[in-house]
Amino acid sequence: MTFRSFDTIAPSYSFFEKFVFGNALQKARSFGLKSINREITRALLVGDGNGRFAVKLMKAFPNCQVVSVDSSPRMLELSIIRINKEPAVNPANFTSITQDIRGIEFPENDFDFIGLHFILDCFSTKDCNALLRSANGWLNPLGFLSYADFEIPPKQPMRFISRSFIAFLYAAFKVTSNTQTRNLPEIEWPPNLVMNSQYNQIGGMLCSKLFVGPQLPERSKP
Repeated sequence: MTFRSFDTIAPSYSFFEKFVFGNALQKARSFGLKSINREITRALLVGDGNGRFAVKLMKAFPNCQVVSVDSSPRMLELSIIRINKEPAVNPANFTSITQDIRGIEFPENDFDFIGLHFILDCFSTKDCNALLRSANGWLNPLGFLSYADFEIPPKQPMRFISRSFIAFLYAAFKVTSNTQTRNLPEIEWPPNLVMNSQYNQIGGMLCSKLFVGPQLPERSKP
């Protein structure tokens, strides 16, 4: 993934997303929010694009400090514009970092929520799983990790259909944004994350998962 790879498609990204998928990708991003049963005060969004999910998160948790990391300056500019137009959110709660996430380190247990929506498919298997290990360390023990992305369903005919369609998407992004990835990564989830809920769309080609950090053991009463 090159540093400014998505700048060229940033202005038209929302249009093409809705044209091809309708509201399915936004539903995939937002799925886990309804299962969060405690306050979120600090969130990390990786590759959130033009800020549609950031706005939804900030509306759900008005006091949440959101850190959005993206390698595309133009995508982050569009995020800031979108957030500034939303009367229901506080722009002061939004921080943008224009950098490849692979070059960033955050303190341990720094976030209550981490959003990885349609970003892991931009990485090789090695880089994807390295990012997950890092994110696992950045997430506090009672925090939530939200994932949404394309997957290959196990059963035919959707397996064949999904493989063909995802190969087409990779070819299209190669032309429009110079992305180098060609295949979905083989994800290895950190074993201490516990899956709270899962939601599949389009026959399993779109998958959303909400993970929860392990509950801390209760102290024994004296």
